[in-house]
Amino acid sequence: MTNMDDIEELKEKVKENPEDRESRILLANALFENGFTKESCAQFEYLSEIFTDDFDLFNKLGICYEKLKDYKKASEAYQRAVEINPNNLDTLFNLGFAYVETEEYQLAQLCFLEILKKDDNDSNSYFYLALCCFKQDDFQNAVHNFQKVIELNDEDLYAHFYLGNIYNKLGEYELAKQEFYKVTELDEEYSWAYYNLANIAIAEDDYEQAILCLDRTVELNPKDEEAFRNYARILTVNELYDDAREVIERAMETCNNKGNLYYCIAKINQAEGRMEDYKKNLNLALENKTTLTLPVEKIKQELRQNF
Repeated sequence: MTNMDDIEELKEKVKENPEDRESRILLANALFENGFTKESCAQFEYLSEIFTDDFDLFNKLGICYEKLKDYKKASEAYQRAVEINPNNLDTLFNLGFAYVETEEYQLAQLCFLEILKKDDNDSNSYFYLALCCFKQDDFQNAVHNFQKVIELNDEDLYAHFYLGNIYNKLGEYELAKQEFYKVTELDEEYSWAYYNLANIAIAEDDYEQAILCLDRTVELNPKDEEAFRNYARILTVNELYDDAREVIERAMETCNNKGNLYYCIAKINQAEGRMEDYKKNLNLALENKTTLTLPVEKIKQELRQNF
């Protein structure tokens, strides 16, 4: 890695002679290697305007933009690099990834399909091809491509997770559960798998299993306010009011959306017939309206109807 003295020396050379291509390229690369991505990007931008057919310059420029999360400009730089050298599959993959980030899924698919024509064992390309299909609600092709990922790498946690989500959306609960349980085998601390298993259990009226999964979810992710609220709701439905309140008290310690949580306590109070506490917590929810995700007018209407 180039040290800072070398970088300063290269800066001086470029300042003295802006047309010194070699020094500017060395400076751009040195800045990039030392984590000065924005400064490196400026150098590659300058060079790319002069040397319009240099694959390496446009490829590095795309990488800089990608690191800066400017995916639109990254895709433009990678596109030019691919035009110069269409056989570089890494750059073609990066172009596809940039298109995914800008939600240009059909363009992204073309990139990944082109890679798979040349390398049909590229599990990453199958994954992002599947993801593009998923984002466009093309579940049939998404399933096919996620399954290809798993054939190549059965330990791809995210492929199993997305498959579980698709099966869940399609009401194929047994298949979905198989995928989510596989996720927990691969990573026993992946809270979203337990959360999805809880939602399936709720759909199947298996409240005992739902409670177990939600308890695990909030244990792993104590900021998952929605999981806490679903947990309390199930306990309330089963008339376990003290347990439901305890769950929300736990949520109050770790979650930011206090308005939602006060509303949840209010509904517990209402179910238990504690009307004054119900009213009190509805008002507390309104006092914390900036952290409410349900309409304020809905709560005001509840107050008008019940008090």
